[in-house]
Parts: sequence; structure tokens; C-alpha cells
Amino acid sequence: MRFRLELIYDDDCPNVPAARDALRQACEQAGISPEWHEWDRADSASPTYAAQYGSPTVLVDGEDVAGSNSQSDAQACRVYRTDAGQMLGAPPPEWIVAQLAGEKRAAQGTWFGALAAAGAGLASLLPVLSCPACWPAYAGILGALGVSFVDYTPYVLPVMTVMLGLAVASLAMGARRRHGHGPLTVGLIATVALVVGRFAIPADGVVYAGAAILLAATVWNAWPVPSATSDNCTSCSA
Repeated sequence: MRFRLELIYDDDCPNVPAARDALRQACEQAGISPEWHEWDRADSASPTYAAQYGSPTVLVDGEDVAGSNSQSDAQACRVYRTDAGQMLGAPPPEWIVAQLAGEKRAAQGTWFGALAAAGAGLASLLPVLSCPACWPAYAGILGALGVSFVDYTPYVLPVMTVMLGLAVASLAMGARRRHGHGPLTVGLIATVALVVGRFAIPADGVVYAGAAILLAATVWNAWPVPSATSDNCTSCSA
């Protein structure tokens, strides 16, 4: 998968070379292409969020590898304290690698959420076997196919509840890291539509629409985050 790596810095900051070295090492350890975007905080072409961070700051998919709000350091060179108490002028490579690994797990979780949404949608489309008089007909048809008849109706709601819960949880966890709260909001609306259309006021059209919208929301959430574009794209050769 692709990551959006960014280095935010001040032109006169003495720790910028160390931050570039940390990025190179982290990319090598993570087995990804050593490419990132650099934003000079004093450059008017830099994004507005760059001014919120001190120099140097490394972001992975918009997340500070230091794992903290650095706005208090925005007008000064940053200092990073390791677990061993060592003070560094740039984030250690292992912090960047850890953030990359976390983003990869988050992306995998969003695709798991998409599978859960698909499962909930399929469960919602199962016909309810509410007519006991029809059971002999179902049994006869399935028996001709060599399949035993089972009344699965009592399990539809629990299965849908679990699947919908997993899908919504995936959307909620991915909201801050990926595409904001848009997919989560759409997913919640689709979940309500599925439950209402399936159990409260049975309506096939509402169920079909809810299933399609929920799946679309989870795919939207799982879609790779677009990389920022800039003329300042840099790599190991820089």
C-alpha cells in the first residue's frame, strides 16, 4: 500500500538533515519507496496545517509520528524524548516505522469492515421463513438438492447485529486517519435503513438501498488516502 509521508520544517532548523536521514532509514526498514513531501513552513505554497507543527515534524498519512499535539512547539525547533529519556532533534526512525505499521493495520481493518458490511447486506437479503405452512415446500426443494432444511430466521437479527457492529466500528476507527467522518455518517444512515427496512417496517427497496450504501461507505473508507501534490516531492537522492 502507499503512504503519504510529509516532512515539515523551517529552513534554518539544524535538525532537518537528521529528520531526512530518519525518513530514509524508516523507508528502508519498512520496505517502501523512500519518497516524501517537504513543506517549508515559511513558504506560502505550503498547506495551512504545516504552520501548526514545529520543525522538524514527520507525518504519516496526516498523523504526527510523535503521537502528540505539537501546536505548542509550532514556533520553535522540536525536541523528541525517547522512552530511554534521550533528547533528540528529530524523530527516531523506529517511530516512523511504527507509525507506518499502524497505518497498514488500520487500512487492513477498513477492508475487514467492508467484508463485514457485505456479510450484513447478504444476511439482510435472506428471506424470512415466517410461514410454517411453507416449510414442507422449502424442505422438499432443498431435499431434492441434497441439502437439509434449517429454519435460519432466528439467527438473521443476531448475525446482522454483529456484522453491522463490526462495519460501523471499522468506519469509526478509520474516521480520523482516513477520509474524515463522511463514511461513518453514511454508514450509520445505511445501518438504520437496513434494520428498519428488514425488521421494523419491512421494505425490500429500503433494504437493498441500505445494503448498497453501507458497502459503498466501507469501500470509501478503505480507499487509499490520496497523496498530497507538490513540487517539493523529495527522495533519498535529494
